[in-house]
Amino acid sequence: MIPIVEYPSVVSSYLPAFNGVFSKPQMKNFTRYITGLMISSNKTVSAMNNLFYFYNDQSVLNNLNIDS
Repeated sequence: MIPIVEYPSVVSSYLPAFNGVFSKPQMKNFTRYITGLMISSNKTVSAMNNLFYFYNDQSVLNNLNIDS
């Protein structure tokens, strides 16, 4: 699969509703997670994380799920 370099417009359009909920780093990870859920056929955190051209360690997305 071609790596994701930009968030889908449908995701970006709803992000302002979550500005008060997440910090800036958390918002980035939340956006990546939601995009991964929409696009990935394999819904594991590791698979969703690997979809992105610039990706973090998968523990970042795991922590978002656990801490939120």
